[in-house]
Amino acid sequence: YTPVLDSIYNADNNTYIPVMGSVNSERNAAFHQLDVRIDKAWRFTRWDFSLYLDVQNAYLQQNAIGYDYNHDFREKEEITQIPIIPSIGMKATF
Repeated sequence: YTPVLDSIYNADNNTYIPVMGSVNSERNAAFHQLDVRIDKAWRFTRWDFSLYLDVQNAYLQQNAIGYDYNHDFREKEEITQIPIIPSIGMKATF
């Protein structure tokens, strides 16, 4: 990612303008998660039926996917990924 090194105060607009570092000169921490899926399928004469249970991020790893800066760009906070997402589904094909 491209880091914010500093900021400049713009008195005309009462805002801060970020001073960016070199493009893509920083790296996020290593990303890892465990996704699990269980499928069960049944085959009938004229159609198929299947059920599944899918769990994304099974062990609730809080990976940083970006950063959010405060109003003057002096402090940054990690934006983490979504928590555990379970889903159940079914599918029938004729």
